[in-house]
Amino acid sequence: MALITRAEVIARISGRGLQTAQFTEDDLTVAELRYIKPMLGDVLYSAVSAGSGDEGDYKTFTDTYIKPALAWFSLYVASDRMMVELSDRGFMRLQADNAQPMSEAQRTSFKASILDNANTFLELARQYVIDEVVDENPLFEGLYNVDTTEISRENAFTYTSNTRRTYHLN
Repeated sequence: MALITRAEVIARISGRGLQTAQFTEDDLTVAELRYIKPMLGDVLYSAVSAGSGDEGDYKTFTDTYIKPALAWFSLYVASDRMMVELSDRGFMRLQADNAQPMSEAQRTSFKASILDNANTFLELARQYVIDEVVDENPLFEGLYNVDTTEISRENAFTYTSNTRRTYHLN
């Protein structure tokens, strides 16, 4: 089960005139697997995936922390494809009446802004997980093989990359 729907992505990023058809299920899956799963780790990701439904144990965590990040990562993944169209004539850059195409510098800045928003929300999720592991929340118990008395909120996770962040407990 996907952690977010196309309609939820649009509602969260609030794009004017965006339609659900502009996001494919593959966009959502790629964003989820590329950015969310590495942060959560295999065990927590499986638990969240199984327990994020309407009455699942992880619904609040998913709705509050994962979906905002996932919406922005989904836009990041889909943004290049939204600027072009593939048809029987090949790849065509989309243009609209009463609009000007973005320059390469503007496009780069826009994508960086999207990624920054996504990473900000992912950081909130990361911090929530740290707090819950340290505070021994039963929903997070046993998901990491670590003695929580030996970790602090400051060093519980480490970054391995700027653009594709992955985390692990020390």
